[in-house]
Amino acid sequence: MTVSKKLKPSSDLVLIVDDEPDILEEMSDWLKLLGIPNCVSQSVPDAISCLNRNKSIRLVISDIRMPSMDGYDLIRHCSGLGGQRTPIDFIVITGHLTQQDRTRIAGFGVQRVLAKPADLDELEAMVLEALAGTVGSAAEAEG
Repeated sequence: MTVSKKLKPSSDLVLIVDDEPDILEEMSDWLKLLGIPNCVSQSVPDAISCLNRNKSIRLVISDIRMPSMDGYDLIRHCSGLGGQRTPIDFIVITGHLTQQDRTRIAGFGVQRVLAKPADLDELEAMVLEALAGTVGSAAEAEG
């Protein structure tokens, strides 16, 4: 992993959602090395609760396939928030990425998608792009 660029301290948070604790820990530690504050959730219901409590979350990095509710449910929830909060951008990371998944994800307006295991340099570029406010906000899309 190469950490090429640290961000200035920000009040914007990144929420990482994955049912695999090792992935959550690795991604959280990696974002901290980049200087990006973050929080983690192991389930979609917990992530929704976190989003409702914390209006400074601007970016969600989420797996798609999780037990009970999945990443699509989370994207759908955030898309329905409309003007209730700052738009939330998404990066989707999944271990089982099919063309059908890509099409469905794009239907929600999410343009940042990676297959697991994610290339951290590519993920870093996506995170920095999302936090800079360019391209692909799911909360503004209709799904």
